[in-house]
Amino acid sequence: MAVRKLTNVASSLKKESLSDSSFVKDFIRLKLLGSSPAFSGVLEIIDKVADTDAPVLVCGETGTGKELAARAIHYSSKRRERPFIPINCGAIPDNLLESELFGHIEGAFTDAKHSRVGLIAEADGGTLFLDEIEALTPKGQVVLLRFLEDFSFRPVGQTRLKQVNARLVSAANSDLRLAAEAGRFRFDLLYRLAVVCLTLPPLRERGDDRRLLAEHFLKECAGYYNRSLRPLHVEVCDFIDSYDWPGNIRELRNFIHSAFLLSCGPTVNLPISGTIGHLSTQGNGKISHPMDAPLSKAKAWMTSDFEKKYILRTLCKTGGNISHAAKAAGKDRRSFSRLMKKHGIDAGVLRGDKQG
Repeated sequence: MAVRKLTNVASSLKKESLSDSSFVKDFIRLKLLGSSPAFSGVLEIIDKVADTDAPVLVCGETGTGKELAARAIHYSSKRRERPFIPINCGAIPDNLLESELFGHIEGAFTDAKHSRVGLIAEADGGTLFLDEIEALTPKGQVVLLRFLEDFSFRPVGQTRLKQVNARLVSAANSDLRLAAEAGRFRFDLLYRLAVVCLTLPPLRERGDDRRLLAEHFLKECAGYYNRSLRPLHVEVCDFIDSYDWPGNIRELRNFIHSAFLLSCGPTVNLPISGTIGHLSTQGNGKISHPMDAPLSKAKAWMTSDFEKKYILRTLCKTGGNISHAAKAAGKDRRSFSRLMKKHGIDAGVLRGDKQG
């Protein structure tokens, strides 16, 4: 199913070189899955710039797959056999910045007991990926700008300059131009980073890609846990289509992971209490938390949701045996059966699939 949908990407891109089916296969291999118009445009840009040395700035909300896009640029290029070195710009304090980036020689400072090669030198011949570039401090911006002048640097404690041949790809969660206009980011650095700007669309704008990605994550879970692959319940599919996914692909992946592990029966249903499954659909098709509803309605929804999932979980523990499940729940069989009927639960189906 995934391969069939992804094959449509090639026909949607207006580029002769994309007629080769290896193009689509390469992006599948690199886990860039999607055939929506917005995402197809991203794949086209990656294909155009991958085998150049132009600096690329990857923009997009948290969880949209910016590092995957950066890796796709690297592994689709002539540099694929050389290292891909990711650096989280917000995780390096100013006092360690130059040592981490450029390395140091033994004795360069108090704790420098051994010489150390910096991250930039490790990227020689490959790609240097600067993640969360907007978190770079003013000092860090100056240091990076100087390095980008000619890709030369001096390890801490050394007098001789070194030079590297590295491709630069950076990523930002926020608008760097707005940050520059507000004085938080240097315009001259921005111009060096954004020769090509690639913006990843949020998941809510990717249409059927949401289902495609959900199916992919479902297969991943089944393979990882060595369990049978079950289809998504219609409620899950409706939820995937109507929810806005503020956490984007990362949130969808965690949702499917939770649903796969915690649901019972022949299909993968909404997760149990304490997960995103407590979100509900409003009349306008948007998703909200039931706690936003009036008290009586929220209480009724939560009670019904808990009741259904408690019964399912208890039946799963007993392999679909109603008598044993009723006993475990402190109910007589007749009362327990009425609750099952109320929520449309078929114990026979559960007895036929004990792997859930």
